[in-house]
This record gives sequence, C-alpha cells and structure tokens, in this order.
Amino acid sequence: MPRAQAPFHYVVETDVAEGCESEFHAWYEQEHLPGLSQVPGCLRARRLMRRDGPAGIPLHVACYDLLSAQVTESEPWLAVRHTEWSSRVRPMFRNTRRTLFIHPNGPT
Repeated sequence: MPRAQAPFHYVVETDVAEGCESEFHAWYEQEHLPGLSQVPGCLRARRLMRRDGPAGIPLHVACYDLLSAQVTESEPWLAVRHTEWSSRVRPMFRNTRRTLFIHPNGPT
C-alpha cells in the first residue's frame, strides 16, 4: 500500500555524550519514537545512523513525516518531548540540528 505523501519532513540530527549511548538508544526506542509516531499529524517516525561522512555531521538522525508544520508545536507532541526520561536524556545531546523541510508541491 503506498504511503501518503507528507507535505512536511522534520529531521533531528544529534550526537550523544560519550558513555551515554545505551540510555540514549533505550529512550529513543522505548519511549520517544513510539510516542511521537502516535501523535496526530505524524504519518511516520523513524531513526537512522550515518555510516560515514564528514567530521562534525551528527551521527544519529530521526525523521518525521508530518501533515503540518504545527504538529511539532501540538500538545500531544510536546507531552512526549517533556517526559521525565526526556529531561534526563536531552542533556546528553551534542551537536544537535533540527530542520523542517517542505515538499516542493506541498502547502506554503
């Protein structure tokens, strides 16, 4: 079955502090990604890791296909981002970049 074309694509890239990888991966897989994937307006959520690339480019990448740019500001999205576990893990992030892309044929 073809996946609906999301007009927005949100990407979070980050590195993680040395020695914190285990908790980082557990949080992403057990709480964060499953929670955000259930937020209304989020069509798809997934994680990737870079195989290689230039120095300074973050290793961990999370991608979200969204129906609107406002999904990341919605109460359900913010509730997932502001859990107790998220508060413990977020300080482990290093070199973080967040980018919202729009499909060329999407809304303006």
